[in-house]
Amino acid sequence: MASISEIRCNGCGQIIGRLVDVDGQQWLQVGQVIARSCHGVCAKCGHVFNWHIADWMLAELAKKVLQNRESMLQLEQKSE
Repeated sequence: MASISEIRCNGCGQIIGRLVDVDGQQWLQVGQVIARSCHGVCAKCGHVFNWHIADWMLAELAKKVLQNRESMLQLEQKSE
C-alpha cells in the first residue's frame, strides 16, 4: 500500500489523510482506517470535511480534461 497524495482540510490545510492504492483501487487512509468516504470536521479548525472517492475521481478527470484542452489550444496557436 503506497501513499499517493495527501488529502487536506479546505479550511486550514491540515493533513486529514492520504490517498492510497489498495489492489488497484483508491482509498482514503486516516490513521489506521481506510475508507471510500469520510465525513466529519477537522480536529484543528472545525471546518466540515466531506470526502468521497467518486468525487475525487471526477475532480481528477476534470483536471486531465482541462490540461488536455489547454495543450490542444497551445498546439493550435503554434500551428497558426
